[in-house]
Amino acid sequence: MPKHKTYYRIAEAAERLGCQPGDVIGRAAQGELTLLVGIPDGIDLRTYDAEADLSAEPALLVPVLLALSESQCLKIELNGQTQQSDFRVGYVIGAEGRLQEVRPSYGRPRLNHGWAFWRTSRGSYPHAIDLTPERLFVLGESLEQVLADRLLPKPKKKAKEAVESVARDEASDAPNAESSASKAAPERLTLVTAAPAVVVVPAERPSSVHAPMTILRMPEVMKRTGLSRSTIYDKLDPKSPRYDETFPKRRTLGAGSVGWVETEIDAWLALRDVVSGRCS
Repeated sequence: MPKHKTYYRIAEAAERLGCQPGDVIGRAAQGELTLLVGIPDGIDLRTYDAEADLSAEPALLVPVLLALSESQCLKIELNGQTQQSDFRVGYVIGAEGRLQEVRPSYGRPRLNHGWAFWRTSRGSYPHAIDLTPERLFVLGESLEQVLADRLLPKPKKKAKEAVESVARDEASDAPNAESSASKAAPERLTLVTAAPAVVVVPAERPSSVHAPMTILRMPEVMKRTGLSRSTIYDKLDPKSPRYDETFPKRRTLGAGSVGWVETEIDAWLALRDVVSGRCS
């Protein structure tokens, strides 16, 4: 028998992690946990080829649970629920009752693995299913991994004291070093590469006073970038064809609340202009 449960209810996972159910969904939106949903009665799965925009064949391999993407989890975190019809990953019951990951492209070699979905439908028509916290499960393996990461050994006390001692010594020398460095050291340059462009920008000088960090919420990010809400979700989702690893990561502000650092959004916009050739 499995040592741990195959999957957990959201409330069970929250209890084991010592957090609120909303925090569990937030962790899933950040890729730390995998959320699952069962297939409702009367719902069929058809294989959808996004590359050819074709959805006509019944699924050869039907999972018992479907895995949510990070962008789908983020929508639940922000809005409390969402309706979705496309899923890239599913699970069937394997040996010893464990869940085994499967993909919609299995059994169909002609399908591009990264562009294949299961599309939920009623008969031959697509039908989105409701994704609400009470209908979701947490994949047991992902929960056990998060719990195991907490048990990693912490630095030994002597090593910690040595680090703190070095930090104190550096701090005591900082005033003189900063004064001489500001007079003698040339301005440092940071090389930023973004194919096909290469941009050299001056690095900011160290400052003892940090400017306050401005957080932008979703409506303002949409306004500044000119992107729709779904496009932003896709840019944050590594499993999406529109994933953009340079797009600023969201910051969790609290249960069900996220935002973006203004300077990071501004930097991304500047880089986008350079790459697209709009900068002089």
